[in-house]
Amino acid sequence: MKKLTFPAVVARYAEILAANPGRIMMMDADNAALIHKGELVGVFVHKGSYDLAEVYDLESDAWDDTLGQWAGHDETRDYLDNPRFLN
Repeated sequence: MKKLTFPAVVARYAEILAANPGRIMMMDADNAALIHKGELVGVFVHKGSYDLAEVYDLESDAWDDTLGQWAGHDETRDYLDNPRFLN
């Protein structure tokens, strides 16, 4: 199985969200990706709730190049291959 890269994952999030306007896609159990004010960003999710005042940029320093996943989140590929949405 080919290792994921940060640019490829971010591009895939953008592609999935473009095909699902207004949706919020889970990246793992605690983080979601969304298009907010025209930008692809992340937001923390706690018990199914999120606060758009707390969105953050998806940054490569949170990416584990060695493992090809978000640091500490071995479920990255599963969430990408099987999108889950909050709304």
